[in-house]
Amino acid sequence: MRNAVLQEVQTALLEQLTVADLPKPTSAPLLLPSVLTDYLDTLLQSATEIPEQHMADFKCLHFVSGEHEMLTPLSRIQRIDPAQRHRRKFGLQIPDCEGEGRYMLRLDIEKQWLFFDDLVGIEKVGQDQVIWRQSPERAPWFVGTHRSLLCRIFDPDLLIERR
Repeated sequence: MRNAVLQEVQTALLEQLTVADLPKPTSAPLLLPSVLTDYLDTLLQSATEIPEQHMADFKCLHFVSGEHEMLTPLSRIQRIDPAQRHRRKFGLQIPDCEGEGRYMLRLDIEKQWLFFDDLVGIEKVGQDQVIWRQSPERAPWFVGTHRSLLCRIFDPDLLIERR
């Protein structure tokens, strides 16, 4: 069951690849250093992203961390793998939701990983299903709550910014 969920999530992540993720033309490395092209790709991707609060519906990864069920938009995840010990030095756990960390999500190009305990699956979330937080002073990485699942919607980018 877990392998099927992991395969479903990895397939969904592959489907969301953008044009910025496609291989660059062979002449690009001659014109610009790879660090600069990676930076420009990141800027382009973030400039074209639409926050989930303004989308009609969006796909989320449904996962468990500690004793808490959470959702995080697939657009915020780059990769998912079984946990590896040597990645722990780059790893994060959601504050107050620490568990065993059997899986890890790659969150950004800085090689930061979020550790969590179990995969539930992929959920399609509509605007009418979410209560968005207006001024999240405490734990700003929890941006909303799913009405029927009663679980938090987690934005890993905000956790990385506060680190």
